[in-house]
Amino acid sequence: MSAFNELERYQKIFIISQLGNIAFLAVAGLGVWFIEFLRPSFFNYPYFSWNINWGDVFLFWPLFLYGFVMAALSCLAIFKSNQKNEIFALGVVISVLAGIWEELGFRAVFICYAMIGLLFLNFFLSFGAGLVGVIPGIIIIGLGAYFFYESKDITAAVLLGGGLFLGWMGLSWGIDTDPVYWFYRVAVVPLINFVTVGQFESVFYGGHDPFFIFGAIVANAWFREGHKYQGIAGVINSWVFGFVMLYATVTYGLLIAVILHVVYDLEFNFVQYGCRRFIQ
Repeated sequence: MSAFNELERYQKIFIISQLGNIAFLAVAGLGVWFIEFLRPSFFNYPYFSWNINWGDVFLFWPLFLYGFVMAALSCLAIFKSNQKNEIFALGVVISVLAGIWEELGFRAVFICYAMIGLLFLNFFLSFGAGLVGVIPGIIIIGLGAYFFYESKDITAAVLLGGGLFLGWMGLSWGIDTDPVYWFYRVAVVPLINFVTVGQFESVFYGGHDPFFIFGAIVANAWFREGHKYQGIAGVINSWVFGFVMLYATVTYGLLIAVILHVVYDLEFNFVQYGCRRFIQ
């Protein structure tokens, strides 16, 4: 890749990706506002405050150290460029914008839409689970009615009773059971907690609204998918990074997560710029 092509790539990222995603986030934010207008209790979000304790930011020094190491390793793929100043300036703008809109989106606005998706999925699966009992119940009741018509009273009574029981069980299952929430509670959350070596246990089991956490897990999966272009290492890195940002959000507030994200991205710009000057 030539220096010109790299600058051109940054320009496309800025115009198509960053500005486009910011516009999309604005529309999505209006949608959340409308949802809150209709159902104020659905998306409770107590993690935003304008007050910033800068000491909380410095608690994440291991993240900054990790970012510095990763940025240094990324220098292995850079090359001499006569447009290093332009690349650096545009990269800084992209990093700041990405840190802001990605946190506002994936740690706030998009979680609401993930919760809506989980709500509908849970409803349809609950309805389907109910039909597992209701449909056979209806069939058996029909057979019972047929035998009753043929004056086979004992057989009819057994079939009618069994059919009613299955139908009642199906309706009870469909009404009282939340299969999606159950699956996240007993499978997804424990698995993620195990894979991440319990580092985010305070997020998963810290008294936060479980439904909100389930939505945050889905939103973080969307965040991870947005980094597939970086390969398997980028996917894993962004997934874990997303949970670090979620931890920062629910523990210290959304603005802290925004600051952390921006600083992390800026590290790559400054380190790569220094490397370009060194190889010049």
